[in-house]
Amino acid sequence: MAEAKNSFIRSKMNKDLDERLIPNNEYRDALNIAVSRSEASDVGALESILGNTKVTSEEHDDAGEIIGYFVDDANSLVYYFKTDWSGVALAPSTALCQILVYNSILGTTNVKVEGYWLNFSTLNPVLGVNLVENLLFWTDNRNQPRKINVEQPSTYYFNEDQISVAKFAPIFPPEYLNLRAPLINNYTPETDTYPSTMTNAADPDTVPVGVFEVSDSNLAVTRYRNGDPIIEAQTLASWQDAATNEVGAFCYYDEYIGNEVTYGVLYNKYAVMDSRGLAPIGFTIPTTAQWDGIIATGGATSNLYKSTTLWDNPPQANTNANGMNVKPGGWRQAASTSNDFRELTTRARYWTSDAITTNNLYVNWSNTNALPVTNLTSPASYGMSVRVIKEAGYNGWNGDPELLKDK
Repeated sequence: MAEAKNSFIRSKMNKDLDERLIPNNEYRDALNIAVSRSEASDVGALESILGNTKVTSEEHDDAGEIIGYFVDDANSLVYYFKTDWSGVALAPSTALCQILVYNSILGTTNVKVEGYWLNFSTLNPVLGVNLVENLLFWTDNRNQPRKINVEQPSTYYFNEDQISVAKFAPIFPPEYLNLRAPLINNYTPETDTYPSTMTNAADPDTVPVGVFEVSDSNLAVTRYRNGDPIIEAQTLASWQDAATNEVGAFCYYDEYIGNEVTYGVLYNKYAVMDSRGLAPIGFTIPTTAQWDGIIATGGATSNLYKSTTLWDNPPQANTNANGMNVKPGGWRQAASTSNDFRELTTRARYWTSDAITTNNLYVNWSNTNALPVTNLTSPASYGMSVRVIKEAGYNGWNGDPELLKDK
């Protein structure tokens, strides 16, 4: 009997000719070969590969039918889909539905995903499967297209929403995440608080005065550190009610919001001492002792601290040499309509963080060249400005101001 011999040096497949007429160095069909995907000069070259080996194990021989598979040649893995459900309806809770992976090198089989919610059926084979990097995509003409990350552990996926390529349209639009508010919805750590895009408590600019980093503008926050709003007293009566109830309140000088840009806002002592925190994260309101330390190192005369404008007829030109930029924001007595807001452009008064008493300490800057007095007292109901100092070791908020929360 004649024997045909051929070599395949050219590695060229020829389907045009009858197999009896195939020229030397060409072939018509080939088994157990792989075409090289190299980007070098041997691209397209044929390489012989091992044939198939029948694999049997308990994982393969138990109940269920393999309805689809995908071979990852690069990693010697086979992903396959198995179920024992043969119905048209949704798979019941007792149905076996699994995605497994077989490692041909180690000879091991592991479950990647399992659960009746995969809703496999032997009536719908998984014919469209592809692996893109570490994402395994498939479709079975029964469920919507799906995907899993093959690097995740077997317990990672537990419901349909996690694997569906199609996603639900959001019920609510994105919202800014209030990072100062108590965190919910299993978001941890719940004990942490951070500056928020929902409040106006951004890090104030500071200047070094001795050992302190002092803010160079009056505080103007309208929310406490945790995000709760501070009561805005828009009338004399509402300011007096806040004092009667011993709750924090703020107001704008003359109840005119335009004054906030220049002078900040005025707070009663209850707002200063509220446990929710008036100063932004990383800052504190100075005590009387700390004010003494600031003034002891900031300069010998008050004109070195004061803003170069806004003060009414200062006895000596204000230079703001140390950068504190003290502005004459006035204060609020709130005794009556005729004794309410006082001394704008001629005086600056700052609360200290010393405890509330019958007579509460504050720092008084008058329209003279003398250094301020730091041990004057007043009722907690008065309205005064606030300055803050940076805490040691605080380097500023480094979070993402555009952080969004999808509800």
